[in-house]
Amino acid sequence: MRPGDKRAAGPWLPLAVRAEDDTPLATAAEVIAKGMDRARNSGGRAADLGLRDPQIDPGAMPDLGLSDKDLLLPQTALTVSLSGRLHYDAARVTGEAARLIADRLNTAFAALPDAATCGALWALPEAEVAQMLTGWNATDRAYDRTTVHAAFEAQVARTPDATALVFEDQTFTYAALNAAANRLAHALLAEGAGPGMPIGLYCTRGPDLMIGALAILKSGGAYVPLDPAYPADRIAHYITDSAAPLIVTQVKIAAQLPENESKIVMVDADHAAMSGHNPDASATPEDLAYLIYTSGSTGTPKG
Repeated sequence: MRPGDKRAAGPWLPLAVRAEDDTPLATAAEVIAKGMDRARNSGGRAADLGLRDPQIDPGAMPDLGLSDKDLLLPQTALTVSLSGRLHYDAARVTGEAARLIADRLNTAFAALPDAATCGALWALPEAEVAQMLTGWNATDRAYDRTTVHAAFEAQVARTPDATALVFEDQTFTYAALNAAANRLAHALLAEGAGPGMPIGLYCTRGPDLMIGALAILKSGGAYVPLDPAYPADRIAHYITDSAAPLIVTQVKIAAQLPENESKIVMVDADHAAMSGHNPDASATPEDLAYLIYTSGSTGTPKG
């Protein structure tokens, strides 16, 4: 280029190729070939391009370049050469990322002989497919097979006098919370609670909610959250659909429950006559722990 030529502003030109999955491969190849010929025969971009449109940055360089020379285009992060090589800037792209892109390109190149459309080139390398489907899903971990309430009881044994729950002006130690849950659990056992049994939990947010959930688990049952803020017809559906024979609730809101056939057990009733010791373990890690319902935004709520 002649010195001072206003068109000699950069060593590259944009190559625009719009290809959908159903675009014939031959059509896309023809567009690319014409674009490369234009780039070879061009004197470069106009130096005053940025003055013509303030949104254009004449100094900007794409991250990805395509070149007929076997080298990295200056300022690009990656350059694909027509010789079939991938060049990358190690300061901007890790070797692992470059290898991943190279493998994807090789997979596309391998599909070229049998491809009729651009969509036929979209395939992932076998190693990447294996990583996505198997490697990232290999989430198995060794863990202690214990129930929630057994884990809580173990913590009670370790720190009985430590604070376990604070709600407004109320504070419960681990020992106090455990004893309250145990007494309610024994009351539920007296009503026939056991493993696999869904038990409704209709309590406002506070200590009674925690005591109720722990008590249901200690009795072997599975708690069914019944939010008092929900409409009565939805609560009725939860009770009927879950077939919960027992419902744990509070004296102050028991009357709000929709009509049902379940036995009502008050969490805040006087259970002083019941034992404060841990009930004999009956539920196992294979038993149901809780049953929660979907919002029902696409129809009837499902458990």
